[in-house]
Amino acid sequence: MNQEEIQREPPSLQWEKCWSPPEELVQALRDGLTTYNIERGHVDERLTAGIFVRDAAGRLIGGIYGVIWGSALEIKYLWVDADWRGQGIGSHLLAEMEEEGRRHGCAWAHLNTYSFQAPAFYQRYGYEPVCIIDDGFPEGIARIFLRKRLM
Repeated sequence: MNQEEIQREPPSLQWEKCWSPPEELVQALRDGLTTYNIERGHVDERLTAGIFVRDAAGRLIGGIYGVIWGSALEIKYLWVDADWRGQGIGSHLLAEMEEEGRRHGCAWAHLNTYSFQAPAFYQRYGYEPVCIIDDGFPEGIARIFLRKRLM
């Protein structure tokens, strides 16, 4: 934006720049974008789904969260506490979420992960990388976008 464009903005606008913005502002952005996407994407149903695992004391030790929109399941988060990894919890969470996607007519599952997280884990379960972005991150780190055919 050049100086001329800034001067043409209505003087009644209030600009706010903040680090670590309040969750309600972030949620307002999500809601606005979701509404726009539904209007323009011609799909009027968006379903969120989560599966959570707790230990005997009720402490959260893992979970998966995703969004079903159209015929795609987008996995947003999959996490297992370090003390519980390697026991099949992540695999079970992933399989259960994929099954939920299938039950809702999803043909594809999409997700992204960083190279230091779990790309090999997802590839073991049939996810294929479709895009790798390795610039702009700290040295040696890439963001990897993966997909899997569910049906």
